[in-house]
Amino acid sequence: MRFTIILSFILITFSSVYSQNIFSLSKTVRIENVKKKKLYKELNNWFYNQNNFSNIIDNNDDKLIAEGFTIYKNPVKYENSSNLSRVYAQQTEGKLKFKIEISIKDNEYSINLTRIKHVPDNQWDNINFGIITTDITAPKAIIEEVGEKWSNDVWVDIKSQITKKFDDIVSTLPVNLTSLN
Repeated sequence: MRFTIILSFILITFSSVYSQNIFSLSKTVRIENVKKKKLYKELNNWFYNQNNFSNIIDNNDDKLIAEGFTIYKNPVKYENSSNLSRVYAQQTEGKLKFKIEISIKDNEYSINLTRIKHVPDNQWDNINFGIITTDITAPKAIIEEVGEKWSNDVWVDIKSQITKKFDDIVSTLPVNLTSLN
């Protein structure tokens, strides 16, 4: 009986997490007259020179996959309380971890950032926003714990910071590959 209850809880938790609309970012870059093999070589060099990627998986000349991260600093102030602003900022600071994938074809490549997750530095006393979804509002448990306005403002800020990181990554990608012909 106890095993059934635990298994049911795990399945409910698993299905609720994976039924969410996961926040992701993507861009496709088209480059005329450049074959996949040449694109792969250039992108592979770029990929391995990034200092915030780990666990790189090299996949048969058509896909590069890694885990990545960016530091998250919370700038959101808690209304009418400088003490809570400071405490909550410390409890949310950490990393935004993600999966990055580059798919390569003749004349183009696509870059995708998925599985974005907020991971606070403090393992015990933290406010953890978890997996970032397309939901407009922050996770309900956080809203109930610390308040709606602040939680939603941080939720928007997390998405804004990861979008900026994605834009920074995209801006460093090799785009002028015409010399490879």
